[in-house]
Amino acid sequence: MQSICDVSRKEFQALYDRLGVEVTERGESFYNAGIPSVLDELTGKAVAEVNDGALCIFPTDKKTGEVNKDKTPLICRKSDGGFNYASTDLTAMKQRLTEESADWLIYVTDAGQKQHFDGLFDATRRAGWLQVSSAAPRNPRRCVHNAVCSEAVPARW
Repeated sequence: MQSICDVSRKEFQALYDRLGVEVTERGESFYNAGIPSVLDELTGKAVAEVNDGALCIFPTDKKTGEVNKDKTPLICRKSDGGFNYASTDLTAMKQRLTEESADWLIYVTDAGQKQHFDGLFDATRRAGWLQVSSAAPRNPRRCVHNAVCSEAVPARW
């Protein structure tokens, strides 16, 4: 596994160099200490709410802007109090936008992650993290690729 990561890093770095992009690589654990305060902020702004013991962010309807509790929520704290990918992703998004002052974020994920990232971007917008000023909204984007599948490991969506 480490050799795959090393090969990927080398190829990514060649692309970053060509684009003039600097990347600081951080593992998920870098964001752990910030998760509780981010979830408290989202709860305080009425973006997140407790539902069946879990902290959830229900999506907004794209046409009306109203929260739609009939849709599947982004669960950002499990009912047992545990954190998950959504917890980390929300905290990372806030850190990148507020501490790093990122203007443009690109997430490269497979097509199966659509619902997760739709929820993440919706929550980020509702929390107010994207707006620096009325003239300069920040713009996270998702670049989608298909998963590499084989007969041994078929696609699941």
